Amino acid sequence: MAWKDPFKGVSTEAIKNTDIETLNTWDRRTIARAVRRLADTANKRIKAFEEKGIESPAFLNVMKGGGKFTTRGKTVNQLRTEFIRARDFLTMKTSTRKGYAKVKQDFFDRVEATSAQKISLSDNDLNRFWRIYDKTESNIAPFVTGSQQGQKLVFDIFIQSNNVSEEDLIKKVYQKFDMYYEQQEELNDYAGTSDFYSI
Repeated sequence: MAWKDPFKGVSTEAIKNTDIETLNTWDRRTIARAVRRLADTANKRIKAFEEKGIESPAFLNVMKGGGKFTTRGKTVNQLRTEFIRARDFLTMKTSTRKGYAKVKQDFFDRVEATSAQKISLSDNDLNRFWRIYDKTESNIAPFVTGSQQGQKLVFDIFIQSNNVSEEDLIKKVYQKFDMYYEQQEELNDYAGTSDFYSI
């Protein structure tokens, strides 16, 4: 009996949303076909980034994690891994040029970036910012009200000191937040004293 493509007429989106339980029931030929469908869409997105020289977080993540997608020479388990890798890439907002542009604009709005900063900051600069923020986020979280304030404060430090190493930038972030914490403590102490004398 001739093999029938189980995904004929099925959208890439529907294939991408296949649950792990179903994925584990497929034989190698079926998984390979599903991966080829996802890979076709994913590799087109990667090519578009390469042609425009754009390094979005999704693009960098996938290139560091194995590069373009393929089924060639892979075992069933490797194909399952490739399916999940392609699915995760296609799910990321920054896996399309339009999505990346929207994410960048939303970020610039949150940190109140100037027009000059929006123009001058490269993808590499933005990826550098996120590496620094990710490394410091958990430590600065107790001192800020939400991630937006944290990103804004780290961004301001980043802009002022972008010419130093990432290690030195992280130190500057912690120094700034130590100062910020001390200022808040002084304000709280002053407010408490004012309340005492107003009784």
